[in-house]
Amino acid sequence: MTIGATQAGVILGTAAYMSPEQAKGLQAERQSDVFAFGSVLFEMLTGRQAFQGETVAEILASVLVREPDLTLVPANLSPRIHELLQRCLQKNPKRRWQAVGDLRAELETIARVPRVAAASTTAGLSQPPLWKRLVPAAVSAIVFSMIAGIVVWKLKPDVPSAQVVRFFFRVPDPNLSLPRHWIALSPDDTKFVYVAAGGELVLHDLSEAEPRRLPAALGTEPFFSSDGQWIGFFSYQDRFLKKMPVAGGPATALCKVETAPNGMRWDDDGIVFGDLKGIMRLSDKGGEPEVLVKATRDEIYSSPQLLNHGQAVLFTVTPSAAGERSDESQVVAQPLPHGDRKVVARGFDAHYLPSGHLVYSVGGDVMSVAFDPSKLEMKGEGQPVSVVEGVRRSGSFSQLAVSDQGGLIFIPGEAGSEATRTVVALADRSGKLQKLALPPAAYEYPRISPDGKSLAVGVNNGSQRFISIYPLSGNKSPVRLTLGGGDTIPVWSPDSRYVYFRSDGDGRVGLFRQPADGSSDAQ
Repeated sequence: MTIGATQAGVILGTAAYMSPEQAKGLQAERQSDVFAFGSVLFEMLTGRQAFQGETVAEILASVLVREPDLTLVPANLSPRIHELLQRCLQKNPKRRWQAVGDLRAELETIARVPRVAAASTTAGLSQPPLWKRLVPAAVSAIVFSMIAGIVVWKLKPDVPSAQVVRFFFRVPDPNLSLPRHWIALSPDDTKFVYVAAGGELVLHDLSEAEPRRLPAALGTEPFFSSDGQWIGFFSYQDRFLKKMPVAGGPATALCKVETAPNGMRWDDDGIVFGDLKGIMRLSDKGGEPEVLVKATRDEIYSSPQLLNHGQAVLFTVTPSAAGERSDESQVVAQPLPHGDRKVVARGFDAHYLPSGHLVYSVGGDVMSVAFDPSKLEMKGEGQPVSVVEGVRRSGSFSQLAVSDQGGLIFIPGEAGSEATRTVVALADRSGKLQKLALPPAAYEYPRISPDGKSLAVGVNNGSQRFISIYPLSGNKSPVRLTLGGGDTIPVWSPDSRYVYFRSDGDGRVGLFRQPADGSSDAQ
């Protein structure tokens, strides 16, 4: 999650607690931590952030040029607290505390007489001094404000491409095994929602320090409404498409669907999603969805978006025989209600932005090209350019989301290649990792047998998907178990004798099982 974090010009940090040198994209030193500590401490004492703004850009500007209002600090505290905050929040890092040890010594001195006037206490009860209670909490707040995973950039013709601002967020309990979209970004770039382990949806408001878990929301494919006031998702508990207010409240069922949608988008013209039936449109009030583009038996449709106020639809077409591989996918546009579709680009998961750009994925790279939505074709002689390299891919879905403002949020992955090469490791409950003696490959769905002796793991080399068995004891090599070309998602039987898996290798999709020792063919 920290790929590229040390590159020059990359801004790391939470905007409201970022030091001026970090906001400029310069190297962060230990004095940067002192500035962040002062920002958190100011907020704890006053109830408001030291540097504020409605957007990330405004917050960064506040950090660079404005001074915090120290008059908001309670007047009955020691004057040395004002001096400590003022020194922590100096714009010039040379004028701050140079070492946290010195700062701690100052805090310990202040803690002996934290207030100008003695505070009253309740008879029979004693509390630690204010500073002894504040310091651990402040340190914890700083630790948990460390981040990894969002990029914000503007695709506007008048903004030079070099002006790229990156923010990295570390999210707790991510569910990275999802075959579909895992994350969504609000239209105004101020919030994102992602799927945590267990299918729980988590909302992260960028103006708040901690994310908020959405109650009674278990599902996948999260997406925002065009006004940013609602979050939609697919509930796999009861197989309904649902929506719930961003501000909080119960989820409302919109319609029943049989399978998880292949990408969803909520525009002013309604909600569109990919389905086995084709490209579907649904009213944001709910009801029965209508078929906009009927699917054929040989194709899978995904990631739709309405263009020209519903007069056309942009979507990805993947041959059914390709399974979850994206190397054969195409981005197409089709006039509505009836019209001949046009192939726009070789790639998948496309998004059209109001700036006049089409953003789409090729392997692990994100491309951008000028696009004319009225003609449903690229503008002039424009050539696609690479915007971001190294985005995690799940079949014909990229783990990224874009907003109409030009923001992009993604989960890092491998650039360029169709099949991501990874290693497999065991982790104990303390987080210690033990790398297995498996050569790097495109592994997926690792599953340990109930008896703990073997590992079944899927391999996707871009042209074939198969399952291998690896003994966890000794230094033996993995053995390929299945011989089909489309075998995936291994599951062990309770007695560890059989491996069940999904396969379309013989031309028909079905559930198969095979002895784990390979003693007979799959049934």
